[in-house]
Amino acid sequence: MALPTRFSKSPAELLDYKIDYGTELAQTGDTIQTSLWIVPSNSVDASGNASIALADNVAVSEDPVSPSPTFTQGGTAKTTTSVTIYLSGGTLGNVYRVQNRVTTLQGRKYSRIIEVVIEPKYA
Repeated sequence: MALPTRFSKSPAELLDYKIDYGTELAQTGDTIQTSLWIVPSNSVDASGNASIALADNVAVSEDPVSPSPTFTQGGTAKTTTSVTIYLSGGTLGNVYRVQNRVTTLQGRKYSRIIEVVIEPKYA
């Protein structure tokens, strides 16, 4: 099993993270029908610092398969072969695991995890 792709950002940044399923989908001629992102469940880390979050105006719903809240609109984008999530915030030193689950037009299901490391950025 491959390790999750790892990205870094500072707490002040709002950045986009893209997962491209194009290679897998090209082999079967399939396309993405739905995309679901699962992000850390707390809006505040244990120390009281802001957790990583999606952009403003994001709707939250509970996924019956996962205890974490799921974010399905706002702060995300989707094409027929890739998905993108826009993340802000986070506590210095923390690593956040964000999962994407897609279902294709032909009923295939894919799942990928990215890790976002919160660290200071220097000029």
